[in-house]
Amino acid sequence: MESKRIILDTSAILTYFEGEEGKETVEIFLKRSVSNEIELFIPFSAAIEFYYINFNSQGEETANQRFAMLMSLPVKVLKSIDEPYIIQAGRLKSSYPISFADALIAAYAYLEKASLVHKDPEYLTLENEINLITLPLKIS
Repeated sequence: MESKRIILDTSAILTYFEGEEGKETVEIFLKRSVSNEIELFIPFSAAIEFYYINFNSQGEETANQRFAMLMSLPVKVLKSIDEPYIIQAGRLKSSYPISFADALIAAYAYLEKASLVHKDPEYLTLENEINLITLPLKIS
């Protein structure tokens, strides 16, 4: 069941910007955020990942432009990294085969009681921990 609080993972943000399959779902969440039907969040770690992925693949100028576009979207950046988030991220990282950044993003979803929008197969192991909204998965 979808929450009224939605967190976008880096993969969902990239899906939107790259026009990948699943972009329409992210657009719906953006529209629902504008109309205050939901609260839409991006963890700071996802914003960092978004920036460096764009920097590495397309250069600093494009990374700066896309980051400015990201910050203009109807989303709130989750910046808190106090003790409950640290402990939850550490628990998830030690219990599941996920990256550090994904553990932090998942900790936000867990503690904020939010649904996590993603297309990263790593998150599938967390289906009993957090509510997942899975976009068409990336196949490596």
